[in-house]
Amino acid sequence: MNSPDFNPIDKVFAEEVEGQDWDLGRLYQDLGKIKRDSLSVGAEVSATEKAYLRGLLLGLNPEKMARSLTSNPRTISKTLSDNLYRWIDTLLKQNGIVWEGKKQAEQVASLLVKAKYKVQVQPLQVQPPKIWKNFPTVSALYGRKKELAELERSLTQKQCRMILIHGQSGIGKQSLGATLAERLREKFEGGVWRSLEFLPTLSDLVSELLAELDREGHDSSVLSLDQKIARLLKLLEHHRYLLVFKNVESLLQESTHLREYKLGYENHGLFFRQLATLSHQSCVLLLSQEKPPEFKILESSKGTVRSLFLTGLQREAAEKILTDYRLLAPNWWSKLIDAYNGNPSELKIVAVHIKDVFEGDVASFFSRGTFFLGDIQRLLTDRWRRLSALEQEILKLLASSETLIESQLHEMVSSTKSRSVIYEAIESLLEREWLQRYEVDSERRYTLERKIRRYISLRHL
Repeated sequence: MNSPDFNPIDKVFAEEVEGQDWDLGRLYQDLGKIKRDSLSVGAEVSATEKAYLRGLLLGLNPEKMARSLTSNPRTISKTLSDNLYRWIDTLLKQNGIVWEGKKQAEQVASLLVKAKYKVQVQPLQVQPPKIWKNFPTVSALYGRKKELAELERSLTQKQCRMILIHGQSGIGKQSLGATLAERLREKFEGGVWRSLEFLPTLSDLVSELLAELDREGHDSSVLSLDQKIARLLKLLEHHRYLLVFKNVESLLQESTHLREYKLGYENHGLFFRQLATLSHQSCVLLLSQEKPPEFKILESSKGTVRSLFLTGLQREAAEKILTDYRLLAPNWWSKLIDAYNGNPSELKIVAVHIKDVFEGDVASFFSRGTFFLGDIQRLLTDRWRRLSALEQEILKLLASSETLIESQLHEMVSSTKSRSVIYEAIESLLEREWLQRYEVDSERRYTLERKIRRYISLRHL
């Protein structure tokens, strides 16, 4: 038997309305305030009035409500006309909504939706998968903590648009770039890693980027090159993408100390200049053995374009490589690291050789007295072919001599070359880390590190 204060009318239409996202609590409260103001009494909206209201929210007229309420339709109509319709009309006016024409039950729900008494459930926003194309798996990065922190600051705090990481073969440009990209992945909406080793035309390169980054699926094949670039720049402006181009040196002329683009690839330089100078929120990371010609002009104090030259690893990081390869005789490790200038790839190559031939004993390796190159020759050959005939001539002269003073070097080099051209070639070799320069009694002297001397003697003399 029901308790005295239990009124089954509380349940009428309740279940049906519950699944329709109406803000019933707020609606009851606001109508109750209007009722109290109009009647000047402290009455709340009654259980019967709430039932009628729920029926209205379901779009029911008095006849249909009466079937569930076992009430007379005329009684329901009178209650609606005398009370609920007037209170609802006042509520709508408070929300700037006019209930025009004859008051009808079927109109109430749509009007209260306009008054925002129906909870607006936002559709689940399904984010498209993040574009992260062709990025290499991040291998162990030895050292480079300072460089990595510096690059992170440039990308996140200084908002660099373009960064160049350059240095000789095997120095760790790709490892540093891949680690940087992985650590900052969540800062970008997406990214593309692209090698330029096989010399894509600029049109093909931009088309590939659009195919990966343009989520609207525009057909770039019908666009001119200028239109493609404009479309890409618009994407880089509206989204934060990371573009990584490796092997940028492949676009530059070989066999010359002048850094110029190969014939037919000059427009790549103009493209890089656009990416560096035009305003956008993305970042372009270039990995190259050599600095592209436009960089000396592009690098600015504002920090939107900058470069980082990688040299050999610090002692602690280099020793970590030798530890990982389980080499012995750590007292000899410093000599080994110096012999290969802390180049991580070269240290790994020689570590494998020492492990295979000398059972990991670095002291036994040095006791042989010869300098091991092995696959390091491949790295050096890759660098050698980029040198001009004059640069190669200078290196061959130095490989045949222990050291040469600057005046001797000028005298021994081809007499057809002017001093200014020879000076440019020397500066280029110093920048590319082929030469070592030092001073004795204010006189400049030049020499080669042992690795370079050994390579030239074996392959080019």
